[in-house]
Amino acid sequence: MKHIWMLVAGVAACPLLSNGQDYIKNQFNGPQEANLFISGRAKIGADYTGTKGAVGLYPGDAANAGFVEFFRPNGVRKGIIGYGNDYTINYTGENGTNHVFTEGNVGIGVANPTSKLDVNGGVNASDMIRSAHAMAVAAPNGNYSILAWDVSTNYTPYVGTINAGADFAIWGGNAERMRITKDGNVGIGTVFPQSKLAVRGTITSTRVMVTQDNWSDFVFDPSYQLPSLTHVEKFIQENKRLPEIPSAAEVKEHGLDVGDNQAKLLQKIEELTLYLIEQNKQLQTQQNLLQSQDKKIKELEQRLNTVAH
Repeated sequence: MKHIWMLVAGVAACPLLSNGQDYIKNQFNGPQEANLFISGRAKIGADYTGTKGAVGLYPGDAANAGFVEFFRPNGVRKGIIGYGNDYTINYTGENGTNHVFTEGNVGIGVANPTSKLDVNGGVNASDMIRSAHAMAVAAPNGNYSILAWDVSTNYTPYVGTINAGADFAIWGGNAERMRITKDGNVGIGTVFPQSKLAVRGTITSTRVMVTQDNWSDFVFDPSYQLPSLTHVEKFIQENKRLPEIPSAAEVKEHGLDVGDNQAKLLQKIEELTLYLIEQNKQLQTQQNLLQSQDKKIKELEQRLNTVAH
């Protein structure tokens, strides 16, 4: 192989081979796979003059990572592409990393990504974000909010939390509007629901179904002891309410059980019906008595008229 030697800046000799392969600070050991071989670090455009920047090439070794640096014309480092245990892309060129590819994981703004894509910051998407099973948002305390679906139940969707001690809230208009507690209570307009459904406000509905086990049909059972009207009158005078009906103070403090109250109101209507039936019987008896007396009076009048003539 023919060698051509040239002196570079009076510092080192570089063999230029006639086959187009060049060696800088390196030894020729036979034809290689590249045309330029540099042993050590190198910079291209390293004087930073004019309007162009520079590129630095730094091969790694057993102890150090290798990387490529990009410089502005003023010599300020603005980017790095490097490798070591990880593969790194850094836009600013300062300490820290913008993008890390390690063991199949990708980190953006994260030095040690722990998942296939680990992003420290916001993410914008102009189209759908797809997942085969679930998407989760993790809080620093370990709570997870999830959007998932169950493939075993025809892809039933799930939205909520997967932590035993966490509530699930729905926001609207920059304020919380609905909450499902860890105990399964639902609050609308309240963040502390104490029952399965707590609503702070008006409910509008075209129909409401309330199941009730203790309905008031027992009033019509022959064994039922209907309170006397005298007893009812005395109770009203003393308590200013009907028997078995909660007072205004009780309703204010504890609320009103709609199903139970409806049953109690129906009980009072049924009791009133029995009172009316009894009153009607008494009136009918009195009417019959009056008719009988009226008949007798007319008979007596006829007799008196007969005697008088």
